[in-house]
This record gives sequence, C-alpha cells and structure tokens, in this order.
Amino acid sequence: MTDPRRARRLFLIALVALAAVVATEPMPPVEAQAPVIVRMATLVPDGSSWHLILKETAAKWKQISGGRVTVRLFPGGVAGDDPDVVRKMRLGTLNGAF
Repeated sequence: MTDPRRARRLFLIALVALAAVVATEPMPPVEAQAPVIVRMATLVPDGSSWHLILKETAAKWKQISGGRVTVRLFPGGVAGDDPDVVRKMRLGTLNGAF
C-alpha cells in the first residue's frame, strides 16, 4: 500500500505544478485582471481527507490572491470518468483534474 506521506507529497507537488502553470500564463496588468475560476475534477470522494486537503488548498489560493482566484472542485467523479474529464479539459469546460 502507498505510504500516506509520499502520497500527500506527490499531491502537493501536483498542486504546485498546476499553480506554476496558471501563474506563468501571460496576464494583463493587475488593475485589468478579472477573477479567475479554476474548475478542477477529481475522483476522490466528497468529504474524504484528500477532498478536505483540496478544499484547504483552494481556500489558501483564494486568500493569497485577494479573492481573485476561486477553485471549484468537482469531487467523486461527478464530472465523469477519465475520458470525459480529458474531453472537458480540451473543450475548456474544466481546467484541471486530479
């Protein structure tokens, strides 16, 4: 079975990578920035410890950005299975998945 510390570390690395991708996109000056909504699908069950970590991370992003970044989570596979999620990411309906 996977070590919980290692799994959490990999999860946090994935979140940092996603944040780096979002942060490196060219953006207009601060005054002109519109709110950013990150729509993220995940297969982790609603209310699980992983889901709570995702919610905490989303709250931190919102706080750090001064409320300009909002993460909307779709837990428990409600956005579909892997092929559905990839299709929705290509269409722009979802921004990421975990």
